[in-house]
Amino acid sequence: MLVREAVLKKVWIWKKGTAEIEEAQVLISRKSDQTEVKYSLCDEPQGELRVETALFRQMQRYWIERGFQEIKEQIGLHQYQVRGWKAWHHHIALTMMALHFIFETQVEHAENLPLMSCGDVKLMLGNILKNKLDEPEILMQTIHQRHKVRRDDILRRRQFLI
Repeated sequence: MLVREAVLKKVWIWKKGTAEIEEAQVLISRKSDQTEVKYSLCDEPQGELRVETALFRQMQRYWIERGFQEIKEQIGLHQYQVRGWKAWHHHIALTMMALHFIFETQVEHAENLPLMSCGDVKLMLGNILKNKLDEPEILMQTIHQRHKVRRDDILRRRQFLI
């Protein structure tokens, strides 16, 4: 169990170049052994924020960062080579869908394989696909399907250019 000491204090933020001052709260938390200190600026539009709620939100950031780390390392979020926003959005959407698939697989197999990692799911999926493609008929069907998709895409592009 993680134990942290925390304090929530009011602060005022001055927007540079204006006379506008905004009230907010800052959460300062540290481990009990004082080795790690974290600061978070908090804004609660509904009124006063409780220390417990602010600390819970601050600690949830770990899981978000962990998710992005998994996407980068295992799924290829960092491997985009795009030249436009639309392609970048497609790449992000596909990596998020892949991560969702992996999480669903982990949840589905949690009882038998509680420590299943992202890499384990990739290994399972690769092995399943490899075994299916070892059969010559399925391999040829897959190649023909890929060629048909490419051919249809080329025809569509030609019609667009004409």
